[in-house]
Amino acid sequence: MLTKHCPICFDALSDKTRMKVLETVKNGKEPTVGQIVKKFSLRQPTISYHLDVLKRAGLVSSKKESQKVRYSLKNNPADSNSCLSCPITK
Repeated sequence: MLTKHCPICFDALSDKTRMKVLETVKNGKEPTVGQIVKKFSLRQPTISYHLDVLKRAGLVSSKKESQKVRYSLKNNPADSNSCLSCPITK
């Protein structure tokens, strides 16, 4: 069933760069923004923007370690504000 949160997820997943960032986060071991930037020909603020969109969609989570922020796939599909809880993504 589609929810009012679905447009946020669809928007987040509709961008090729965000899909590549999501794949990088998925394949990395909680990469930092700096580690993700090295895989792209984009600047850090651009990657940070895409990570923020993915966070708002409920696809990635972040945790601060000292001065670095590490990103990982959000692993709580029960969260109703997460794309991962959508039956379309299953």
